[in-house]
Amino acid sequence: MTNISCRPPHTLASILCVVLCSCDGGCEPHGPATTAPAAALGNKRAPTEPIVRLEQLRAAYALRLASRESPLGALAFKDAPTQPFADGELNRRFWVYLGANGLILNDREVLPPGPIAAGDIALAVKSAVTDWQNRSGVAPRAALLVLGQDVDSETARQVVREVQTVQDWRLTALFAAATGTDEAVEVALPGPNAPSPGR
Repeated sequence: MTNISCRPPHTLASILCVVLCSCDGGCEPHGPATTAPAAALGNKRAPTEPIVRLEQLRAAYALRLASRESPLGALAFKDAPTQPFADGELNRRFWVYLGANGLILNDREVLPPGPIAAGDIALAVKSAVTDWQNRSGVAPRAALLVLGQDVDSETARQVVREVQTVQDWRLTALFAAATGTDEAVEVALPGPNAPSPGR
C-alpha cells in the first residue's frame, strides 16, 4: 500500500496533488516559494547595509556627543531651532563622524585620530558621496555632522568648512540636548556665506 504523506486535501490543488501524483514522501507545489514576511509587509527588498544606531556608535567608537550648550554647540547659531533626532534616522542619512577615533563616514573608518591635513576631509567626503551615489542611485542632498565632545573647536570648524565645500547641501549637526544627557538633537548649521554662528 502506498504511503501518501501529503497534507490534508483542503484545497483543489492539494486534492489534485494526491490524485495525480500518488506521491510517496510528500507533495509540494512546484510554484514560487512562500512569500517572505518582509515582502508580505510591502518591502521590496531587504536592506543591504546594516542598520546603524546611535547607541552602536557610542559602543563602537566611544562616542560622547558634544552638548548643545558647549563651545562646539556654538558652531550653530545661538537661537537655531533644534529638533529631536530619532535613533533609526542615522541609517537613512549621509553622516560624518569626528571624534576620538578619527573621521568616520557612514560607518566606514576613513582617517585615523590625530591632526588632519587641510583638504583631507573634503577628499574623503567627496569619495564617500560618490560611493553613496553608486550604491543608492541618488546623490545625498544633506550631510549630518556627528561631533564627539573631545573634538577641539578648531578641528570642528575645519570639518564644517571642508564638508561645506564638497557641494551645495544642507549641513546639520548632532548634539546632546544638554550636558549629561543622551537625548540627541539636530541643529542646522549656517552656510559658508552666513555670518558667524553664536551671534
